[in-house]
Amino acid sequence: MQNVIWYDGTWNGGSWKSGTWCDGFWEAGTWCGGIWEDGTWYDGTWAGGTWYGGTWLNGTWKGGTWAGGTWEAGYDKKGTYHPAGDSPDKWELEN
Repeated sequence: MQNVIWYDGTWNGGSWKSGTWCDGFWEAGTWCGGIWEDGTWYDGTWAGGTWYGGTWLNGTWKGGTWAGGTWEAGYDKKGTYHPAGDSPDKWELEN
């Protein structure tokens, strides 16, 4: 999928190339670019782009900017993130 906006629903598989994600659930696949505004990530690989909010449950983060949300599991290959507060599941971008 290229140069589009996803407003709501469930993504079951495949690759997201660019565009803006506004809401919904991501179950599997590869994120290649764009902006994530809200929703829940279940699995897959994030390769670039900007994450603004929502919940990350599992998967591999390879790059981009994490601006907010809750990180519950997964692997950060490259980035500047650290746990925040008392919860091991809350991550924020380092300054």
